[in-house]
Amino acid sequence: MLKPCHAGLEEATTATNEPGRPDRNSGGRPGTPRVVETGLRPLGPGTITGAGRLREELDTLRGTGIAYEAEESGPGVACAAAPVVHRTGNPIAGLSISTRLGQVDVSSLGPAVRTAAIALGRQAGQMPSLAGSAWAGLR
Repeated sequence: MLKPCHAGLEEATTATNEPGRPDRNSGGRPGTPRVVETGLRPLGPGTITGAGRLREELDTLRGTGIAYEAEESGPGVACAAAPVVHRTGNPIAGLSISTRLGQVDVSSLGPAVRTAAIALGRQAGQMPSLAGSAWAGLR
């Protein structure tokens, strides 16, 4: 069974309580929470464990809106992922597709994942039950 594409996300989320937001112990740099500075636990042979390399990947993600991984979450797994962003600009979820490494070129799937994530963000922004202050609880 394939594992979800998250490559250290649980650790980073726990450390910051808000992925991508500055942690008070990170020197105020978004995406570099305290746990990243001390190193991430590898989940697969390609897991990014260093703060510098992770910052590079996060910069790429911010620029393209798509994250790719090869064997970060487990041996033989490849993934393309994109954030689902509410109209306020806050990320509210993530969308990813995983496959066996070498079975599909995940770079060809990335744009479709990003498009779907954009569409989901637009739909979520129109849901009256999740409008306004209800989103504050998700941050």
